[in-house]
Amino acid sequence: MLRLNRIFKNYNDTGSLCEQINLYGFIGPQMFLTKSGDMGVILEVRGVDYECLDDASIDGFTKRLESALKLFDENYRLYQYLFKRNNEAIPHKLYNDSIVDTAIKNRIAYLGRKADTLFSLSIYYVVLYQGFQNLKRLGSALAEFSKSPKTAVASLRAQFSSQKQAIVLER
Repeated sequence: MLRLNRIFKNYNDTGSLCEQINLYGFIGPQMFLTKSGDMGVILEVRGVDYECLDDASIDGFTKRLESALKLFDENYRLYQYLFKRNNEAIPHKLYNDSIVDTAIKNRIAYLGRKADTLFSLSIYYVVLYQGFQNLKRLGSALAEFSKSPKTAVASLRAQFSSQKQAIVLER
């Protein structure tokens, strides 16, 4: 006998997509807002071919990335995503010279035959600003103040004492 709940078990266990993704909406063409009140942006990074660089150049690029990442304080979260794809279209351009065009076509055909073993890498950074979470808690505590001042003051004290402890622990 075939049971329907066994067939639909994976479907029911999965749940909805909005439960899995924290995305609330977009603020503009580059920025998004999460359900927890964080604001973020996605940056695509073009890599450099390290195989043709000397040690001084690699060190320079590394220090530039390191100094850029130091700009973000404890209110930011930085996520790095790497996508590896094969069978990508190889960008090329033809010229009005028949010898050059033939060489380019031959090279594209050769690389097209090896497309299963060639990969392209895309690197994306997601920068989330989480500094608004403290403001949200402060606003909700102030809104609660008119209803029950005692609990509002207690929650504000707890919030500021936890921030003070975090600052002390960082030092």
